[in-house]
Amino acid sequence: MYKLVIFDVSGTLDNGAGQLYDGIQELLRDLHAAGVKIALATQLARSGLNDFIARENLQGILTATVCAGEANYKPHPEMIDLLLIETGVEPADALMVGDSSGDILMAKAAKISSCAVSWDGNWYADVLQCEPDFRIEDLESLRKLLLTA
Repeated sequence: MYKLVIFDVSGTLDNGAGQLYDGIQELLRDLHAAGVKIALATQLARSGLNDFIARENLQGILTATVCAGEANYKPHPEMIDLLLIETGVEPADALMVGDSSGDILMAKAAKISSCAVSWDGNWYADVLQCEPDFRIEDLESLRKLLLTA
């Protein structure tokens, strides 16, 4: 099981219109209960990220966050590098979950595993060209990946 799971926000956790995908909050809470550190790496501004965290009541389950203005933009690995330092987790024990090529390329540049998600099954061609380590189209498959030892 991964010790640190880093999530993108828009398109990965929420639909871009401020609504979490069904089952995401439960997955995050289950990861937290299992002792997995949860981090967010997003292009959102700090104010937008703070609003998201408060709206979804995620304050107690996130270990770390980094957003636009605090690190270089994706696909530069700095966001992940900062999260690895803050959490004390080694790259081999971390996974990036995202829906864009920037997320996957950032993970590869930081030398951590990558998981591309497409909740509607309509993959962006550039995401698949990045050759993520995992491709997930449903929450149950993501749950199995993240919570299975």
